[in-house]
Amino acid sequence: MVKRSYNFVVNLVLFTFIPLIAWGLASTPASAQANATGEVYPGINAPWTEPKNVNFKGTITIGDASDLTGPAAKSVSQMSQGLADWFKYQNEFLGGVKGYKITADVVDTKYDSQNVINAFNRFIDEGKVLIYSGMAYTIPASTEIANRRKVPTIGSSGSVTQALLLPEDEAKKDNYFFQMSPVVASRMAILVKFCMDDWKKKGKKGIPKFGTFNCDTQNGHEAATATRIYAEKLGGHFTIHTFHSPSITDAKAQVTALKEAQVDYILNGPDYDQPLTVFALELKRQKSARWKPIFAGHTDFGTAYIDTGNNAFEGNYCYEYCLDWTDTDKPIIAFLHEINKKWHPKISQRPFLYQTGVQAGIVISEVFKRAIEKYGDPKNIDGVKIREVMETLKDFDPLGISGTFTYIHGDHQGTHSLRIAECKDKHLVPVTNFIQAVPLELTERDGKYWLKD
Repeated sequence: MVKRSYNFVVNLVLFTFIPLIAWGLASTPASAQANATGEVYPGINAPWTEPKNVNFKGTITIGDASDLTGPAAKSVSQMSQGLADWFKYQNEFLGGVKGYKITADVVDTKYDSQNVINAFNRFIDEGKVLIYSGMAYTIPASTEIANRRKVPTIGSSGSVTQALLLPEDEAKKDNYFFQMSPVVASRMAILVKFCMDDWKKKGKKGIPKFGTFNCDTQNGHEAATATRIYAEKLGGHFTIHTFHSPSITDAKAQVTALKEAQVDYILNGPDYDQPLTVFALELKRQKSARWKPIFAGHTDFGTAYIDTGNNAFEGNYCYEYCLDWTDTDKPIIAFLHEINKKWHPKISQRPFLYQTGVQAGIVISEVFKRAIEKYGDPKNIDGVKIREVMETLKDFDPLGISGTFTYIHGDHQGTHSLRIAECKDKHLVPVTNFIQAVPLELTERDGKYWLKD
């Protein structure tokens, strides 16, 4: 629960040839980007049209292993909804993917590891050649199944061990795990740098103290180790780690330990809405005039804030790896507001992770488009071919919703940037531009490097 030493790997592999390009395109108006590809997207870079009446050639069905009723449900259900909405748009306004309808078969895993394992095996047994999941990356067995059975899985997050291959392994191994953001270690580097800058901006004296609150998983330990390493590297003082199980009802012990260490910043990696809500409420209870720490962590903290509206979250921060609901000056977000008015009229606001589901839908649709162009009928396509096609994505622009996507054989991060947002006035308010992660050193691509705490 409190101090813990456990080894933990953080590959922050980010390519130097993408410094500002990764977000450069995303900051370009989506209409200009989309027009550059020659594609027409009604409601985004062209006027709205009536839905198409398409006689589909067949149906492409992917698997979606999602936690709809467990501790990560509020976040993961939004991701599944974003994916479903993009597929609905793809089918009704774009004529599907090369004339084929695209859908997702959703299974509620209830955030139970055996349910996730069963869902992955079931999807593959049914012949599905791609599995989407907003939370399976937290269960290493799902990655092992994808690699052993040679069917790609794609989600929002992942660790160094999952997304990166060591240089000596690139020629002899294939990786079927794909993500859509910087690896955990890279995220923590960005968070630590943000906190160090925040300390200086506020004119505080001395050295800021760092502590962590993380889930007791591989991703949580990668986040913990990375926080310590980067805090020490950037001139901060690391104090203590605290950990928790995926579902908790009390965070008194963790917050008390952080308070006793008098930490100034509490950093957090991949986590879930339920424990983060419990933590936020306990943190507010224990704050005082003499102890006012700042929390900076996972996107689910922001999701929990939007969902509850509780002021315990306010003044704290979370990271985002694509645009959010407030970015209405960007065509892709204005478009999402429009389709929600059409299809979900009772919904006035979406948390950030809804956009990551849309992001996934755009990328997955492009992958199947390229696969059909190369192999013809989807019946000719298997998981190996889908992996090969995914590795052809280079500087692919997902209509400005995030940085561009590049997958190469040894690096399946996809995008390499994120930004920080503040929980404020019932919204997530961006306080930085998108920040490019620092490339990992060769020794840092070994997962064990990041699993020491």
